[in-house]
Amino acid sequence: IITIEVRDIENEKIDLKEDYITFECQANKSKYEFTVNFYMAIAIEKSKWSKTGFHMIFVLEKKGEK
Repeated sequence: IITIEVRDIENEKIDLKEDYITFECQANKSKYEFTVNFYMAIAIEKSKWSKTGFHMIFVLEKKGEK
């Protein structure tokens, strides 16, 4: 699980691949971005994310896990 605690996220761009995730957004007139490289492969089709007014949560599943 990755949680980003930034209020009022807008214009988010998410690039999820098996070996990394890149995230960009704007909030409160500021730009936020990061890239996380994964040690193990991620099952993209099983992973998900959700956005609220207070944060963004990514639930990432490793490949091969049930």
